[in-house]
Amino acid sequence: MTHEEPFGLPRDLGDGLTLRWATPDDAEAVAQFNLAMHSDPPGEETFLYHWTHDLMRGDHPTTKASDFTVVTDTDGRIISSLNLISQTWAYDGIPFAVGRPELVATLPEYRRRGLVRQQMALIHQKSAARGELVQAITGIPWYYRQFGYEMGLDLGGGRQLFWARPGNDEKVETEPYQVRPATADDIPVLQELYTAHLGRSLIARLRTPELWRYEMFGSHPESLWTLKLKMVLTPDDEVVGYVNYEPFGTAIAIAELGVRPGHSWRSVGRFLVRYLREEAAVLNATRAADKQLTNLSFNLGQAHTVYEALDPDLEKQTRPYAWYVRVPDIPAFLRYIACLLYTSPSPRDRTRSRMPSSA
Repeated sequence: MTHEEPFGLPRDLGDGLTLRWATPDDAEAVAQFNLAMHSDPPGEETFLYHWTHDLMRGDHPTTKASDFTVVTDTDGRIISSLNLISQTWAYDGIPFAVGRPELVATLPEYRRRGLVRQQMALIHQKSAARGELVQAITGIPWYYRQFGYEMGLDLGGGRQLFWARPGNDEKVETEPYQVRPATADDIPVLQELYTAHLGRSLIARLRTPELWRYEMFGSHPESLWTLKLKMVLTPDDEVVGYVNYEPFGTAIAIAELGVRPGHSWRSVGRFLVRYLREEAAVLNATRAADKQLTNLSFNLGQAHTVYEALDPDLEKQTRPYAWYVRVPDIPAFLRYIACLLYTSPSPRDRTRSRMPSSA
């Protein structure tokens, strides 16, 4: 059986409900459904709408409309849905296939009927048919244990830096660096810088050149998963680092940050503190009083090289949440990892990236 087979769909669930795979024609309805079900406050987190369209449009490197399940009522209205995003992660540089269920929701009046359970079973079948040894999902603290998941990996965590803190409002006469937007020509050096961003992280998500291009230029600009990358350069245009950031709440949130070997993490970090403070001042001129940008949020996990470089400029640690992880055949996964441990090159020869919650 290949992952393109229907796995017994469409399926009559009784009471006028039908379970089927989505099609491209469902994209707008599924996007509106996800916006209504997942947004907090309702309807305001429009990145959910754009993310759904991105995944269903047909140009995503691993995911398409038929990777979504939908349950419809007698009027064709979507009352439940979820999807599968296929990724490649790595354990100490050893790649393995992962399936990510996401965007799981059911209308309140149709809950407790086992609709998600039936859809999860289908997604697990499709994931297994793709050779994915692990499934992972982000979600509420207890719900996904009933489908074989356990909280097994850190999700998020970080440190904050407030510009109002003494010392964080410094000025310099001449900046040692400049920034520019990243281009497709930067992808080879970005791969190197992403390895620096990863640091000592044991678990990673691999990002191919195709994924770099899609996440930089293919997904909707308002999606949270679109990479907003800036290259950090010396005055003579030598690339020394990169940063991925965007305003979120009252912070400028930094999701990725890497510095080339031989260059100072603290020097680059302090430059970014000043640079982003000036950017925040410009943005604050048009933001409401309760939406003023007051800090940098380094959303880089529990440990990151920049924390060591900027300490003690940073505030206390923001504790991580957790990924739900499902390994349906633990012996098979261990055999796979053990085999590659004996045949793979040295970890320092492998390209790795952090495991973001992006698609």
